[in-house]
Amino acid sequence: MRRWFVASCLLGLVYMFGFVTQANAQDFETPTLRGSSPYIPAAPKYHRWDGFYVGGQASYGSAGMNFAGGTSDLVAFVLRETTIESENHVSDWALLGNTNASGFGFGAFAGYNTQWDNAIVGIDVTYTRMRLKGSSTASIGRQ
Repeated sequence: MRRWFVASCLLGLVYMFGFVTQANAQDFETPTLRGSSPYIPAAPKYHRWDGFYVGGQASYGSAGMNFAGGTSDLVAFVLRETTIESENHVSDWALLGNTNASGFGFGAFAGYNTQWDNAIVGIDVTYTRMRLKGSSTASIGRQ
């Protein structure tokens, strides 16, 4: 078994090295080794920021609203010299609660930029719209 393996390896090497030929670079005229070419830098590329642009955007937002202290300053001002405010502290009562709201929005923008040397000056117009509302109601009862 070992003889067959060694014979196969030798036969494989003969086939592998038997078909190797000399590589010729036919496309190059002799001598192929010349000195390096002189460095010639590429032409510089300048980017300009002049021009108009337009686009759009989409958004999603959420908000947590706490209306608990929303009326305290107004009530304290209205009742500032009264007995009910001095004894019961009506302005500190939490009448309204909390609420959460979320919604989607959209918008568009357009503008124009111009470049002077290294300064870019532009003007643009933006419109954004989102419907996000929150409200709270409360009532005071007496027993």
